[in-house]
Amino acid sequence: MSDYYAELAQCAELARKDGWRHRLEQWLRFEVVRCGLDIEEGDSVVDLGCGTGRFLDYLGARRKGDYLGIDKLAHAVEVAQSTLGADYFYRGDIFEESIDERGPFDWAVAIGTLVDGSERLDARRRFDALGRLIDRLEELGCKGWALVVLNREVLDSNPLLRLEPCLKGASEKEIRSLAEHRGVEIVVEGQLFPTDLFVFSRHDEEAEGLSGRLHEESPHRAVVERLRAEEGEVDPADIVAFWIQAGRYEQARRAWEKLPDGHRRKALLGERIRSFDGHRTAPNE
Repeated sequence: MSDYYAELAQCAELARKDGWRHRLEQWLRFEVVRCGLDIEEGDSVVDLGCGTGRFLDYLGARRKGDYLGIDKLAHAVEVAQSTLGADYFYRGDIFEESIDERGPFDWAVAIGTLVDGSERLDARRRFDALGRLIDRLEELGCKGWALVVLNREVLDSNPLLRLEPCLKGASEKEIRSLAEHRGVEIVVEGQLFPTDLFVFSRHDEEAEGLSGRLHEESPHRAVVERLRAEEGEVDPADIVAFWIQAGRYEQARRAWEKLPDGHRRKALLGERIRSFDGHRTAPNE
């Protein structure tokens, strides 16, 4: 196991074990995928690179449908099996034929799968890995699929992120080129989270309908409401940080103004909000 994966294994927070900074960031990816595909109760889902199984946990009542999560990391699969059920998860390679035998699946998802802390890939090998992943999603998802990857252009613009070998990412141009070559119709959303590209292929819906649903239903607000409903007492600074990370600076400012003056994170969060003035990426909601 590489140092990257060994470090993740030691994290107590399950979202951190999966490589995310905070559960709200992980939940946002899940909500965008759920909303974009319009996953319904009873739909079958195959989750490529499932980590500790938090997507199954997020789907909640939809667990009644068939679900299979695959990951190569033993520590992640062990957590998933012990907390959510052994039958839902499989440790192995996402390209194994035994996975096809567990299908067919309505939907195939890969959320953050284009990450590998064991080696640094050059541009050609990274491009090939992305193509293989799209092919696999297309094979497994009868109704369609969703892919969430880091935006390569964002990674390349940040000197620190650019040096991190585990963060592969992809550019929208690469994704569209691969899809066009394969004759696959896709929708690419790049404004829902500043660092991510959300890629959807639904076999029964026009691109305009899928994109419109994503923006009209506001997955960001759904995540905030879910947190409040599940946890009751929520540190309001976590909400401010979430809006900042999501690039929703007006929402962040409004939430920040409600923080008590004595809150230990208010000054720092205020500085972060002010540093983004003039660089807002999304309209008010």
